[in-house]
Amino acid sequence: MTVETEREINLIRRKILQNQREAAWMQLWSFEPLELPDTSEMLEVDADRNSWPLAELLCYHDRLFVHNAYVAVLKRDPDKDGMGSALSLLRGGHMSRVEWLLGLCNGPEGSSHQVQVVGLSNAFTKQKIYRIPVIGRLLRFARVLAHLPQMQRDVEDIKRQIAINKSDHNERLQALLEFQNAQFHRLEKSTFNKKTP
Repeated sequence: MTVETEREINLIRRKILQNQREAAWMQLWSFEPLELPDTSEMLEVDADRNSWPLAELLCYHDRLFVHNAYVAVLKRDPDKDGMGSALSLLRGGHMSRVEWLLGLCNGPEGSSHQVQVVGLSNAFTKQKIYRIPVIGRLLRFARVLAHLPQMQRDVEDIKRQIAINKSDHNERLQALLEFQNAQFHRLEKSTFNKKTP
């Protein structure tokens, strides 16, 4: 064996040992991935009920609304396609939640379960009336005036909730930054200690 070949073999051996040490060291940095709780665990929807007040279903929005409506009316979790199409209709403003819920109740699967959503037909009728060009606009204006104090309270509640969420978000972000900086500092120290024999 030539001297050059021996050098290359020794270099390869050192590189293998270094890689093994680094692999063992990297195992110390393995983290468990964070998982959000399943939505069915977060919600307490009783699928055995056959009568639901409309307000109880409308207190949820977006994904939670669609999930609860499926469980309440169809007695099952939404499938991926059903959830996707419902969210695109609702988020795009193509349908109101009341219209979508009425369609879910009156569809073939919804009709077979015979679940009653109390107040749904009245709410749908009101929405139809509000869409009449002149009369609907006047009725909406009168309704807004009548509900103005409650709307003001709701806006204040929303502002308060946004402030709380922002504060929580900032605290979590600060904790994350502190953790990240501590880990970088630890990594830097361990890397520096490795280089100085």
